Amino acid sequence: MIPTIVLNLAYIALVGSTFTRTVVWLRVMILMGSVCFITYGLLAGIPSMVFWNVLTGSLHVVNLARIARTRRATTSSPTEEWFRVNVFDAVDGQAFNAIWSGGRRSVYTDQVLTRQNVRPGTVAVIVRGLIDVYVDDRFVQRLGPGSFLGEMSYVSGHGATAVTVARGQVDLHEWDVAVLESLGAKELSAVRAFEQAVMRSLVTKMSAHEASSAQELAR
Repeated sequence: MIPTIVLNLAYIALVGSTFTRTVVWLRVMILMGSVCFITYGLLAGIPSMVFWNVLTGSLHVVNLARIARTRRATTSSPTEEWFRVNVFDAVDGQAFNAIWSGGRRSVYTDQVLTRQNVRPGTVAVIVRGLIDVYVDDRFVQRLGPGSFLGEMSYVSGHGATAVTVARGQVDLHEWDVAVLESLGAKELSAVRAFEQAVMRSLVTKMSAHEASSAQELAR
């Protein structure tokens, strides 16, 4: 009876691993399955099952320890932590560090940042300052910290839909589109978090634009 229960727990852990969203939990679930298989192998007298699962489990323990060391070694500033929680939907620290380290800080003063119908080579998020948005020479909205620039072009592959202008000094965190594309091959969870943040930004901007258009029609 007990060996059967242990064996079923092992299979449940393996099935559960297919629903995990992070590498850490994937390794944890597989490790739990290995422990159950080892226990079953000992109870049922199957040395080969014990041997292979001890080997597999040991490899996952080593990798989990490596991930833990990497996370402890990486520290985030208060600003970065704010962006991790509020812009990137509290993505885990490892994925956020992969996203953030792939970009760079840039400072602009009273400059045009994007031009309508011209595709920018970067996607950026505002860290400090304000940016005015114009469509067909008409002021549309003002963006502040946490808002993205160039995300529509990033998603569509076409030119920018608006002209954006820095009001005074603006600090941006910018990513080259080519860097984001190469990051996708190595850090899938990081790129997914980035794309989800971009889509949320697009929805917010579209809602604000529709509300502004509706107010103008009502006048």
